[in-house]
Amino acid sequence: MGYELRHEDRYDVTVVAGFQCGIGTRRPVRVANVSARGCRFVAREGKLGVGSAVTLKFGRVEAINGRVKWRVGRTHGVRFAHALKAEELDHIRLFLSEQPALVAEREPAAA
Repeated sequence: MGYELRHEDRYDVTVVAGFQCGIGTRRPVRVANVSARGCRFVAREGKLGVGSAVTLKFGRVEAINGRVKWRVGRTHGVRFAHALKAEELDHIRLFLSEQPALVAEREPAAA
């Protein structure tokens, strides 16, 4: 994806999270990766505009507010309003993911 401004590790996961936009009904979305400050998910229906306020709920982790930062088709990138605590991120990637994410996805080092 070219140069990215991420400063934290992101983990490939397969997690179904509760998703809500505004005061709408919570529905499931499939989260494909997560970091302390955001995630990527695919929406089954509808496309959210960049800047849309969203709330995600991962298992027992407290609801997480964020905003859509980018969208390509039905795939959306969300930036969380507040970074996840280390134990919340670990709970999502190790216990909620269908395939636990033990290693962070890293960008190749520049030559």
